[in-house]
Amino acid sequence: MDAKQFSFSELEKKIAAMPEGPVAALNRPRWQYWLDIGGGIGVIVGLLPSLLIQFLEPKSWMVTMTKAGFWMMVILFAPGFFRGIIVLALSIWRGRSEDNAQTDHDFSEFNRLQVWLAKFPKQTLEQHLRFIQAMQARLLAKLSLIGGGFERFGILPLVLAISVQMKAFTADSLDLPIWQVVPGLFFAIGYLVGLRASFVRVRMHLYEVVLAEALERRGK
Repeated sequence: MDAKQFSFSELEKKIAAMPEGPVAALNRPRWQYWLDIGGGIGVIVGLLPSLLIQFLEPKSWMVTMTKAGFWMMVILFAPGFFRGIIVLALSIWRGRSEDNAQTDHDFSEFNRLQVWLAKFPKQTLEQHLRFIQAMQARLLAKLSLIGGGFERFGILPLVLAISVQMKAFTADSLDLPIWQVVPGLFFAIGYLVGLRASFVRVRMHLYEVVLAEALERRGK
């Protein structure tokens, strides 16, 4: 097989073509990812007027902007929130049997992917493996520089940002303390950065695992 035919784009196509299995509902859908991004932007939009009022004269459009950001956040976060509750309830109700069936399915598809990768030259696989490992190290270094492992807090930064925005929405005026507004914006932006980075890291880790396993299969 020609080494030039291998690429991460082709690997991603193979992964995307894999059937999801019996418990596909547990996988985070792509639409929820983009809705969460939009909801995080809504938090930022809702908090910006409270920051701008520190430097500009209060205007009616600032109130409108705060309300628009709040409802944007509610509408876009709601589908993922309720879906999470339903999926959690179903996973508890179904028990371990379907979880084991999903694990068996994933194991089978994982082996098929390794067989396909093992057809490529060993040197090609080693080069791509070293590259993806280096990319992961760079990504971790950049995230540590930005937030010091900020993404490890999960949704906690988002909860803190939402609490600040709720206070801005329910307050009689937009004149919130600057020490609340700035951290709220930072938490919202940090959540978006962490969310994006988490998806990238999960994908890179999958590439690393399948490449390493394919190399081991070739050795055998």
